[in-house]
Amino acid sequence: MASPQSIVSRKASTQLMALSFDYQWRLLPVSRLDNRVQYFAGPGVRLFNNTTNYSPDMEGSTIVYTAVASLGVSAKATYPLSARQRIQGQAFAAIVSAVYRPDYPYFGRDQIAASWLGKSPFLDARVTYSYQFHKRYQAVDYYELTYFQYDQPRPVTGLRQRVGIGIQRTF
Repeated sequence: MASPQSIVSRKASTQLMALSFDYQWRLLPVSRLDNRVQYFAGPGVRLFNNTTNYSPDMEGSTIVYTAVASLGVSAKATYPLSARQRIQGQAFAAIVSAVYRPDYPYFGRDQIAASWLGKSPFLDARVTYSYQFHKRYQAVDYYELTYFQYDQPRPVTGLRQRVGIGIQRTF
């Protein structure tokens, strides 16, 4: 019995949207900071959407859509290197997540599944270096890694890496 082969066009395209929101509290009062490391923790939300058109130049295009919504915990540590420079690490781990896979030929129907802590991980980590060159402006460099794996409704694994540079304004 021959196994079916996947045909992926050279013109295949992917659109990705990721939204992060964290609400964090300082874990130690400013007056009690014996060392220079500051710790923060609180709830976080991650929304992730991926749409891929595997065969746009063929008559029957294959569009795969996945949406993930996760509620979890977020933590951050900040270390000032000098009066103008600092490095910051931030992590997120999902407690509850929902995955939505809408109707397309491979799966045949809309599917949604929820998972709890540890069953299907959604992890997010970010390291940021910043240099404050003005009272309200900072130059920022960052590296971010997002990983998720879900077995239901169908197996899906995602790994996203980002590197960025920019200007950040403080209000």
